[in-house]
Formats: sequence, C-alpha cells, structure tokens
Amino acid sequence: MLAPETPPLLSKPLSNIRSATVPFRPLVGTCSQHGGSAKYMYGLRRIVQTYTGLRMESRLGIDPVFDVNLTTSRAYERPRLNERPIYLRVVFFSLAIMQSVIHLVFDYDRVLLPVTKGNVQSTADQRPQILVAPLAQLRALLPGLVQSVLLRSMSMIVLGPLVYSLFLRKTAWSWTLFIAKMLWNLPRSSNPPVIPPYHISLIGRSAYSGFLLVLLWETTNVTFAAYVAQAPLKKEHALTDDSRDPNGSLIAGLRAKKDVPRIFAFWELFYISQRFPNRRKSFFQDIDRKGGATWTQILNICLDEIQGVNIRVIEFHNPPPLAPTPTQQGNPQPLPRLSEPLKQGNVFTNSPAPSTRIEKVQSSVSNVAKWVAQNQTHTSKPPSSPRVTKLLTDGRDKVLSKEHQRQLTPQGIKAQVTTYMLDFLRSPLGVPFHQTLQRRIAAVILGTPYGDLGTILDSIDILTRLAICSLTEDPYGRVQSDVPTIIRTFTSTIPNLESFKRNMPIHWTDVKYKDEGERSVPEVDIIIASLRGGLRELLKAFGEYAENLGLSMGEMRIARETATVGEGE
Repeated sequence: MLAPETPPLLSKPLSNIRSATVPFRPLVGTCSQHGGSAKYMYGLRRIVQTYTGLRMESRLGIDPVFDVNLTTSRAYERPRLNERPIYLRVVFFSLAIMQSVIHLVFDYDRVLLPVTKGNVQSTADQRPQILVAPLAQLRALLPGLVQSVLLRSMSMIVLGPLVYSLFLRKTAWSWTLFIAKMLWNLPRSSNPPVIPPYHISLIGRSAYSGFLLVLLWETTNVTFAAYVAQAPLKKEHALTDDSRDPNGSLIAGLRAKKDVPRIFAFWELFYISQRFPNRRKSFFQDIDRKGGATWTQILNICLDEIQGVNIRVIEFHNPPPLAPTPTQQGNPQPLPRLSEPLKQGNVFTNSPAPSTRIEKVQSSVSNVAKWVAQNQTHTSKPPSSPRVTKLLTDGRDKVLSKEHQRQLTPQGIKAQVTTYMLDFLRSPLGVPFHQTLQRRIAAVILGTPYGDLGTILDSIDILTRLAICSLTEDPYGRVQSDVPTIIRTFTSTIPNLESFKRNMPIHWTDVKYKDEGERSVPEVDIIIASLRGGLRELLKAFGEYAENLGLSMGEMRIARETATVGEGE
C-alpha cells in the first residue's frame, strides 16, 4: 500500500511500500494468506467449543438450543442428531471466512509508521514527532469499530438462515452425521429434519455471540497495530542501550535482511542522531571494530540507501543485458532422424509400388502434400479475370458501406480494438490495470516489488545530523574526510530525480492523466525536499572549510545552486 498521495507523507506500512506498477495484488495463493485464514478457523473452533460447552454447563444440559449434539423428543425414541449446534457452527465459520476476506482486502497486516519524523526542509529543527498513545488511538477508533462489527453481525441474522438453507445445510448435516455415527447409534436416515432450526432464540444468540467474536478479532488487530507502531525507545532511551554491545546491535539491525528489524533500526538511529549526544559520541570514538569503525559502517549503509535511487534510475534507462545461455561443451549430440535416409543410386527411377498398409498410408500422405505444394501458388493468386474482379467489387459495395469497409481493414480493426480497450480502462473495472505516472515513477525510485521510503529519508537525516554534530563531538576528525562524499552524493541525486520525473513517458493505460505539466509524485518530492534541506545544512556548516575538505569552487557553486533551487517553494 502506498502512502498518502499528498505530501507530507506521515505514515507507511511496516512491510514497506509496495511499489509495483500494477496496483492490485492477488488475495489468494500465498502461504501467509492461507495461513491467516487457517488461524481464523482454528481460533474459531476453540472459541465455539468453549462457548457451547459453557452454555451447556450453565443450563445443566437441559437447554434445547445448546444441548449436546443429540436430542430426543420422547423417552422411548432413539436419539437423533441435533441440528441447532450445526447451524451455530456454520454461522460462525461463515463469519470467519468473511473476516478473512476483509482482512486481506483492507490489509489488516499493515502497521503505519511515521515516514517524516521531523522537519523535511531543515535538519537543525528536528523536534521529536509526537506519536498518539495506543489507548488514545483505541478510544478514537472504537465507535467506528463497534458500528462496523454491529453491521456485520446483524447481517448474519438475514444472511445466515438464507445461506445455510440454500448452500450449506445438506453438506454440513452429512459431514456431521458421518462423524456422529462413529460415536453414537443413530438412525440410518441421512436426511436433515423437515423443519429448519430457525428458532428466534437461536438466531438471536448467534447474532450476539457473532458480534462479540468479530469485535474480539477487530480489537485485537487494532491493538496490535497501535502498540507495534510505537517509537523504538525504552524509558526515553534507545532500545540498544541495554545491550552488551549497543553499537554492534544497532549495526546488525541496519544490515538485517528482514524488513521489520531493519526499519526499526533506522528509526532508532534517527532518534540517536537527533536526541542522544552520548550515543553519537560513541559512534565517532568506536574505531576498533570488526568490519570497520562504527561511523564508517553507518556511512556506508546510509549511502547505499541513497545511491540505490541513482542506481535504479540508471538501470531503468539502461537495463542490464540478458545473460547468454550457456553453450553445450564437448561434442554436440546429433538430432534424432525424422525420415528415411536419402535414396542411393539412380534417383530418377520410379519407386516400387507400396505393398504394406503403412507404406500405402505414407504414399497417400506424400501425394496430398505434393498436390498442395504444387497448387499453392495458383490458389494464393487473386482471380485474374476482370469480370470476376468487377463482380466481387460491385457485390462488396452493395453489401457493405464505405464506412464498414474502412472498419474491416487492418487499421480499422486495430482502431476499434484500441477504442474498446480505452473504454474498458475508463470504467471502474479497468482501474486495477492503470499504470499511472506516479506509480511507475515510485516503482523505479523506491524499487520493486517493495520500496522503503522511510529508510531513504532516515538515511538523509542521519548523515546530515551526524556530520554536523561531528564538528564538536568527533575527537579524531575522521568524519571530515567523508563530508565531501556526502555533499557530492546529495548534489548528484537531486538533479537525477528531477530529470527522471520530468522525462518519464506516459503509459498508454494511464487514461486519466491530462495535464502534462502536473508531475507531482509525493514519494519523489519528499525525497528531493529532504535532500535539499540536508544539503543546505551541510553547506552552512562546512562551507568555510570547503577548500580544506577537498571541495573545489565549481563543486561548491553547483551544490549551492542545487540546494537553493527549491528554497522559496
């Protein structure tokens, strides 16, 4: 799911931003999706068994609605299967299936995290973003949550009996009866009762218990998302402060292959660079570490995130060539022979008459093939008679009008197909197939199939803030040698992004694109704004030391022009 389409981008899903060019994704087919549905089913089974068991115990086994699976109307009759618990389970399993579909469609697995954690235009004023407390989020979402859950549970009052009678009654009855016959001595009749179990108390209790069940599911999802999205802090300190090796744990998180620890590691590093000077000083002082100094490793990780944008743009314009197929080494194996070897001797003599059945079939097929080959040139030619040609032309003009004849030409057919396809794309059914300009640009800049905007912005802010703080906190002066690399990277990335956004061609499926001058892409715009803000802060802090740092006057002039282009916007 992409972040909001108007800057500033305030949140992003925990599982990264999906930046594929096609906006929809399949709702079934992956193991995780099937696993989510299976978890709903398994949890539902435990809840139903516990609920019905408690109801039976509370009524001492005399409740006709929640009695055991067997029921009798007279003492001398054999027990028979009770359909009311079957109906209850079918309704609950229908709720589980509906909840699974809603879970996938509305992407309940997403956890919204802040993308911009401070002022995009300036890194000097980076007040910590105030996150809404989980309890406050729950109080705000509870009224709408109860309303949607009530609507779903009330719909089962009408849809439950209808779906059960038309589609599921016979199947559920036969399966339950098959299992019950293994445990009890039941009549051989396999038909369900004539009167369905639609007692008012049963329908009311199914709706009430279904409301509580769906409310439990929804509240669990909202609570989990609210608590997971909290900042990676513990008592106003970084999480890795309690580790035996805080810097090593942080670097391991930054290099993690899984998205969750990696995203939270960048988030924690952002807070450290802004709010915790003691941890910043430890980055500059920790130089004897496996893999290089702590600052050097952080620099390389953050630069890889920023330079990855340039690499993806270059690969889009110049895609890498396909790897050649490996040729077979050694002596090549000869192909199998499909026909008899060539005739030796006098080839002009007539072949002997076929004697066997197979030879007769081969001779017939050969004669047909020769006849087709000999007459192909004659049949492919148009009629040479002028009279025949005139008759065909007159008949075509009488049957078809000029407009119809024009539509039946290859160009006319292609135009009609194009018109139908464009009409389909403009309809609501064609929306999933739109490859909009914004989505295609975001797919290249952020990467496919998933892109992470938050880590790119965090990398820009982290490098900017650590470089500026090194003026007073770096005892060895190791950071100053890397400042030119940071400035050059920011300076080259900004025009690359602007040029790519300006020159990206419009895809033919983007039927709703009208204004050629409107090329606002929120994800790209916020990256450019963050790069400009960081570049301005770096030039302001290190401008007077440019010559000593190894930056030429031309590089400083280009950097200042790049940083001030959008300053007044």
